[in-house]
Amino acid sequence: ISSRWIQFHISKIFQEISPENTTDTIPKDILERYHLPDLYSAIRAAHFPKNEREVEASRKRLAFEEIFFIQLLRMQERIALESTSSLPVPRDEKILEQFLKQLPFALTKTQTRMLEAILTDMARKTPMARLLEGDVGSGKTIIAAAASSMALHAGFQTTYMAPTEILARQHFDSFSKLLGSPAVKIGLLTSSEARVYPSKAFRGDSAHISKSQMIRWIQSGDIKILLGTHSLLSEKIKFKNLALIVVDEQHRFGVSQRMRLARAKSREHAYVPHFLSMTATPIPRTLALTVFGDLDLSVLDELPPGRASITTEVLIKPESRSWEHIRREIEKGRQAFIICPRIDQGESEQKSVKKEYERMTRDVFPEFKTAMLHGKMTPRDKEKTIADFRAGKIHILISTSVIEVGIDIPNATIM
Repeated sequence: ISSRWIQFHISKIFQEISPENTTDTIPKDILERYHLPDLYSAIRAAHFPKNEREVEASRKRLAFEEIFFIQLLRMQERIALESTSSLPVPRDEKILEQFLKQLPFALTKTQTRMLEAILTDMARKTPMARLLEGDVGSGKTIIAAAASSMALHAGFQTTYMAPTEILARQHFDSFSKLLGSPAVKIGLLTSSEARVYPSKAFRGDSAHISKSQMIRWIQSGDIKILLGTHSLLSEKIKFKNLALIVVDEQHRFGVSQRMRLARAKSREHAYVPHFLSMTATPIPRTLALTVFGDLDLSVLDELPPGRASITTEVLIKPESRSWEHIRREIEKGRQAFIICPRIDQGESEQKSVKKEYERMTRDVFPEFKTAMLHGKMTPRDKEKTIADFRAGKIHILISTSVIEVGIDIPNATIM
């Protein structure tokens, strides 16, 4: 279809419409305040502009309208949320002090301030709706764990949704160490496995259980903290008294998905759980308030002491410069990730994990222990590979982006 054909048919449509029979969607006083053209003029200028100034005015008007309605929708959601009730989680100074004392570090001033705001929100009778933004390593997970501890000791349940199985497992291990005890069952639920900590069979460790058993324990309230992936959205999962929902990497889940999680989990009771969303993606404050207008925004802009800053280098060919860089780090006792966009080599020129693994082990790093990781591997194999890498048995891990932001391998200094 040619541009001329499209233009001809659009001009025919303009014979049918006029300023008189076009209803504007934005009130006149707002148009005047922001010096925006009316809807008819904006659409006409988008297709048949008289000059460049008209094009710019039309674009501004149509962009304004799109964001205006996003904000209206978010405000309506906010008002609707404020008219509902939640389970108030009372702040217990003794429990908070015990939790913080077991940490091998002290919270930064910013972390303390953010935690104060979250605990204040959770103590109210209306549900919290907060977005916690902070760079990788700024300590978002520990704040979520502290909030979960408060819900746990008030007798309520918490659920934590992560974007990948590897991250969900990592958080499950962290929460088990921080909050698990013979009296507190912590669960992990993904599409491929269900685990519980602590287990009677393996003292001090977690064990696999059937998904049906997991669902029964969630419903009865035996599972106090449940971590998982999209599997948590399943309609089969019903909580006894869910007080807090934490969503990691907010942008990976749609608004309707997180709303479904909140509504579905509270349908059995006349309340909405508190909602804490977290992201490491740096969203400018003005944009965050526009797109996530239904959430209060908290920004962790202070890294814990001793955190080295991350440097990004662009290494132009030859490739050997990159490999020498990695070799030097490994000889210092460090480890490296190599990330490829594909698992198998297709017709495209994009590099694949399997092909790069062969090349690295045969030609580039035959002297080092290399392994690969990708989404087609079984959960058990993925788990073993990550555990071996974390233990330093593997020097170089060649992986797809299945490893995700936030994977915690402090000894790996290069990617």
